[in-house]
Amino acid sequence: QSDPVELVVTDCSLPPSSISLSSEGLVGTGTNVTIWCQSTYTATFFLHKEGCLSPVQREGTNSGDTTTTFTLSGVTPNDTSTYSCSYRPKIYTYASSPIGDSLTLEVTLPPAPSGRSKSPIWVRSVPSVTHGWLCPHIPSP
Repeated sequence: QSDPVELVVTDCSLPPSSISLSSEGLVGTGTNVTIWCQSTYTATFFLHKEGCLSPVQREGTNSGDTTTTFTLSGVTPNDTSTYSCSYRPKIYTYASSPIGDSLTLEVTLPPAPSGRSKSPIWVRSVPSVTHGWLCPHIPSP
């Protein structure tokens, strides 16, 4: 007998979630960054990081909540990636929304001020849209 496997089906009729970031512009390394995910349903949310097969964070359902927050603590260059959200509505335990819009955290080095040999590392958010990449458009008959 094999280990149990959880089968979750992407339901393309569910609207994708939206995603936003707590900070605009530059955020210093070592700080916390908050990402908000929102849906039209009370749901359990999942934060996805590009290149990872499984969600990097899961947020439990809060009764009546259609929004949740994920915190990236003490951001470093390893947090550079594109992030997106999906959710499972409370009423459909094994149905998942398509992965919604995404945002990109990018680590950059600002120009060194004169007289300093080493610059601090900064993180900036760059919005990018990958809306609906799990649900191809199927033409109507």
